[in-house]
Amino acid sequence: MAKRNTAEGDRLDVLVTLVEAWERKHYSLSRPRRVTVDVIRRALEIAGVEFIGENGGSPDVRLRQSKKPRSYKQGSPTGVHP
Repeated sequence: MAKRNTAEGDRLDVLVTLVEAWERKHYSLSRPRRVTVDVIRRALEIAGVEFIGENGGSPDVRLRQSKKPRSYKQGSPTGVHP
């Protein structure tokens, strides 16, 4: 690991800055579409995750206590059944 305020540390800081700028330009992660968020949330719910409200601006989650997992056929988020 390079130490801060050394030649090697400064060089790595520049490289990190360049990589981050390149990633923002070529692989920008814009706000997800609402439908994408809904599909992911539904898939998590089917897998047993319960969304239980928000605390501090982000949703809290927990695993459902049921021992029997819900079937994808009961509500496939994508409409495709395995």
